Amino acid sequence: MVEAWASGLTWREIMMDCGLDDGDLARLLRRTIDILAQIPQLPGIDQMVQINAKLAAGIMDRSPISELV
Repeated sequence: MVEAWASGLTWREIMMDCGLDDGDLARLLRRTIDILAQIPQLPGIDQMVQINAKLAAGIMDRSPISELV
């Protein structure tokens, strides 16, 4: 589901193929984005890993997930 969201599937497309409740999926995606955003802050992390984590977080942080507080 995380990969599907990152690859650009819509919320509706994912929910049609997912066994999770809306809130559970939103929480999973939000936590994944939060973890990706923390990776560049870790000491000793390879620069390409930092860049890829930032890019992935940016791609995944879109509506409706980006609207969550």
